[in-house]
Amino acid sequence: ALLRFLLHRLLPTLLRIDHPKNIRDRILVRYQDKDFNAWMFAQFKTYLDAMFTELPDLLKTAGDIRNFLDLGCGFGIASCFLLVKFENATAYAADPNGYRVRAAAAAMGSRGHVFKARAPDFEQPDFPAQFDVVLTLDMIQFLRDAELDLTLQRIRARLAGDHLLVIRCPVRQPDRLSWDLLSYILLNKFTRTYAIFRTVEQVRQRIRLAGFEVHRSQQPDTNPELFWFIASAVPAVTKMQDESPGHHHQQDDRMNRDQPAEVQTAELIPLLQKTHPA
Repeated sequence: ALLRFLLHRLLPTLLRIDHPKNIRDRILVRYQDKDFNAWMFAQFKTYLDAMFTELPDLLKTAGDIRNFLDLGCGFGIASCFLLVKFENATAYAADPNGYRVRAAAAAMGSRGHVFKARAPDFEQPDFPAQFDVVLTLDMIQFLRDAELDLTLQRIRARLAGDHLLVIRCPVRQPDRLSWDLLSYILLNKFTRTYAIFRTVEQVRQRIRLAGFEVHRSQQPDTNPELFWFIASAVPAVTKMQDESPGHHHQQDDRMNRDQPAEVQTAELIPLLQKTHPA
């Protein structure tokens, strides 16, 4: 308890974090005197994750964001970043973990509305009719294909015009498996957490089938296992006529048959041998 007090109360004062001079400090102040674990997580997240240097460029076409939805918000670090970046914005966020929801709500304060909900059942009566931006960061790998499809369809109903869907997720290469992704897979196996690691093309295809146009997709320089996808809703009048529900199912089945989405444990050794020959 004494160590927690020293870290949480005195250290920020000594380091002048109580007088923020940059965006990172302004994020950390939101967690000061709140939940200790969330504050510690924010310390490392804002320091190690390149998300906070990449998001401004990815969102430059979004204009002045007035409201946004952070789906799978965790402790709400990304939401707090946007609240700092866009001073007139209101945050709406959802996460299935009640503890993280309470910590995120405390950090966002009066400008945030945080709900305990799991995708795709994230809809809330308090949501605005439309969002300027919807974020799904590092979470779609926990959704099965049917859940992901329904989630994207419901997100699309909340986005209009050139409003943006922003996705970041871990991806795998079709013909190899890196040690970083292997450790992530084994961790999920150990914790009995369901996770599915799709290829870039599989993620892009599912976004398109939900009625979005992918404007931009890129790999962060700092982490080759992650990928960004920036998309907006396609107006109904411009959809391809051959994109009927039957056509979607046929294309979806063919995609999954050609490139199995989930990496099974039995596949790990052959993939690693191919990537790192003796």
